[in-house]
Amino acid sequence: MDINNVSKDTAVITTKFVVEKTSPIVYISFDEEGDFQVFSEEGADMDHVKVVTLGDILVLDKSVCQLTDINRGERFYRENQTAPWQKI
Repeated sequence: MDINNVSKDTAVITTKFVVEKTSPIVYISFDEEGDFQVFSEEGADMDHVKVVTLGDILVLDKSVCQLTDINRGERFYRENQTAPWQKI
């Protein structure tokens, strides 16, 4: 599936580090239930969890649009904000 064809209103689980742009997005997961999780290098810090829309994430980091072939159960990682996305 092309992430660009997913509704921009789709909920995304993330953290304040992503939302406040204090750390770049380095991890994206599209789990088996169809939920997106987007994290920075701090990881899934549930003390700082936020729920935003996919549209919010695309505004924060346009490189997420590069994920044109993402399927349920897949995860992607990159070393830093300028590195290419790698399926893990």
